[in-house]
Amino acid sequence: MPFQLKTFVFDEYTIRQLAPTGPGVYGIANSENWIYIGAAHSLESVLLRHLNETDTHVMQRNPTVFTWEKSPAEDRMQRKSALIEELKPLFRE
Repeated sequence: MPFQLKTFVFDEYTIRQLAPTGPGVYGIANSENWIYIGAAHSLESVLLRHLNETDTHVMQRNPTVFTWEKSPAEDRMQRKSALIEELKPLFRE
């Protein structure tokens, strides 16, 4: 099953406004591909880190949107693996 939420513009303002500070799984995409699927203790922090690290494989693919799901620690890695299998991002952890 794909992410439960719609996608949001991948910029600092939107991340700060919408991404939770708590744990979950997230995806970053451009108009053609899912670029990256990850899991984090703080969704807001990890998304901002991706945005600010300009010389990475993720940012070199010109991401335009992100999405996320809250997920407790015990379910997070299993959900991330299922999303990777289904969405086949360009990069994985």
